[in-house]
Amino acid sequence: MYLINGQEVSKEDFNVPIEDMIVWRGDGIFEAIRIHEGFPFGLELHLERMTSSARKLNLKIDINNIREDILKVADFINNGYVRIIISRGTDEKEFQVFTFSQPIIKFPEYFTLHAQKAPWHPAGDFTENDFSAMGVKSTSYALNMHHTRLANQEGFTDALLLSRNNIILEGPTFSVGWVLGDKIFTPSLNLGILDSVTRKYLFTICQENKIEIEEVESSFDTLSEADAVFILSTAKHAVAISRVNDISYEENNLVQDLQNLYNQLVESERNRFS
Repeated sequence: MYLINGQEVSKEDFNVPIEDMIVWRGDGIFEAIRIHEGFPFGLELHLERMTSSARKLNLKIDINNIREDILKVADFINNGYVRIIISRGTDEKEFQVFTFSQPIIKFPEYFTLHAQKAPWHPAGDFTENDFSAMGVKSTSYALNMHHTRLANQEGFTDALLLSRNNIILEGPTFSVGWVLGDKIFTPSLNLGILDSVTRKYLFTICQENKIEIEEVESSFDTLSEADAVFILSTAKHAVAISRVNDISYEENNLVQDLQNLYNQLVESERNRFS
């Protein structure tokens, strides 16, 4: 299903005008929501982040209309993803809302990461007091995707972004965490990483199941001591990493527990939603 400003259109008519600033400048925001049997997991958290992104970029959106669009598409596809893209428009006065569905993304069983420095990333050098648009989920992902392509060229599944001082940040399209013993670690939001919805749920899961977790600012060398590494996103609920550069990891019980706990959380929220 394809919607433009709430109106259903055919796939052939689901187009962005060439004059739209999202085409010229990448000026827009987006969200992607996982749909489980018609249930949009984390809907309110995604809408909360979209509202924040819109406010920071001066996009005056109607979040209630966007919620209705999401639910309409979610009900239509049953399982998959709903993606919402809000563009600046052609004259910066009337933004455009594009809502559409995508099928389930499949991942390789052997998922690897190639560590790369990301000089464009805030990496803790700046805060929202310095730059008000910090944390915006914008459509300007060209540099992110460049890192993914570089990783692919080296034979890896994706990239792991590092600061100039080799501090672990995030992936191009996902958050990262690692396990040491019975404790989970994840990079701090103070580093300017995206405030991932799935990452938020990680803290909920850990709190409810008495799993120790800590936000840190750790160097890449830390991963040589880790028992496991995993990644988090709308499409990746604690996907285990097999290798980072030349560091290999075995299957880990705590990561498997996290995967099961995510499944249980989805089911619990879906039951409350219905």
